[in-house]
Amino acid sequence: MAQALDRGHEVTGFARDPADITHEDDRLTVVTGDAYGGTNVGEAVAGADAVVSVLGQGKESPDDLLTAAGDHILEAMADAGVERFITLVGDGVREPGESVSFGGRVMGGLLKLVATEVLADAESHVDHVKASDTDWTVVRAPRLTDGAYTGNIDHGPTSNSDSETQPPGRTWPRLCSTAPRATTTCTNSRR
Repeated sequence: MAQALDRGHEVTGFARDPADITHEDDRLTVVTGDAYGGTNVGEAVAGADAVVSVLGQGKESPDDLLTAAGDHILEAMADAGVERFITLVGDGVREPGESVSFGGRVMGGLLKLVATEVLADAESHVDHVKASDTDWTVVRAPRLTDGAYTGNIDHGPTSNSDSETQPPGRTWPRLCSTAPRATTTCTNSRR
């Protein structure tokens, strides 16, 4: 949020508790609501050029948080005519034919054992996003920290090696986050 404001963008922050949004700026509008239940999602999305969702599972979160909230966001975007959607999931969500390192396969197996519902929710959310009419990007981050923005970028290969699994006109570039040592993968759709 701070980076978007620093770059001069108008930002709408959406939270169940507005006290969770600590930034103060004339270009920041705070909307109180519940993405899981859909409360005020339409108000938050109205007039936006793009929507960025960084929802994440907590200990008390419902098992289908990302899927249900994502569906409400996508519906509100369609109603408001907003086309650009960027959403965050964990790196355990894989693409068909994706080349995964041995360490990545081990971590993926562990995720399936210890966070089965969280992984299934993220995979379902991504499936819904991919089936939508939005111009979407799915950011798959293995680990994000609360550290300071560094501007450093590390990244993997620029595309998926199995191009036959990619729908026509879509690419799956690998990008990375600005968090130290946290490589992200973006799955991107361009209509």
